[in-house]
Amino acid sequence: MHWRSSRRTVLGSTSYHDILPAIKRVEIGYTWYAKRCHRTHVNTTCKLLLLTLAFETLGCHVVGWRTDNYSWHWVFLINVPIGIAALLGVMASVPKDDVRLGRFDWRGFVLLAMGIAALQLMLDRGNEKDWFDAFEIQLYLVLAFLGFYWYWVHWRSSERTFVNLGLLRDRARELIAVLPPERLAELPPEQPLPKEKPQEPRRS
Repeated sequence: MHWRSSRRTVLGSTSYHDILPAIKRVEIGYTWYAKRCHRTHVNTTCKLLLLTLAFETLGCHVVGWRTDNYSWHWVFLINVPIGIAALLGVMASVPKDDVRLGRFDWRGFVLLAMGIAALQLMLDRGNEKDWFDAFEIQLYLVLAFLGFYWYWVHWRSSERTFVNLGLLRDRARELIAVLPPERLAELPPEQPLPKEKPQEPRRS
């Protein structure tokens, strides 16, 4: 679909792709517009026309709409309204208990956040920057290593930390973290320990 202005100039293009007639499925993508059309009604109108054509004229059951060309930040922002709704639901349903909050581990939080953020940036930008040939990716790798290593040292030397790494020693938790959900359903249920029979008093 090409959008033309009153001056008969092409403003951009968007189209269907990955068309699967057997299951009546298409995806909308391969979109580009001239810079002067950004944040205008052009993209909204084109997408509405494509959705209407797919559902009402072509009779599609599924229409995909990819957003991977925005940025990886949108992947996290999509979860914001769901997270807010879940938080409100928990606050409304879970009874309140008198709990004394301990001192927050800011040092551990900052170190762990630095390691995770650097690792995420390295994995996200590595393919674009030709991985370890770029100084930026090497810097992310060093920061990720230092963040995780310093947090491990902090955990070893502190009584209360932001995340207790000792939980990883529990084999049951390791198994749950590694196995996919469909394999967890195949595990046998835990067998209760046999109850000891009360001993009868001895007859003298």
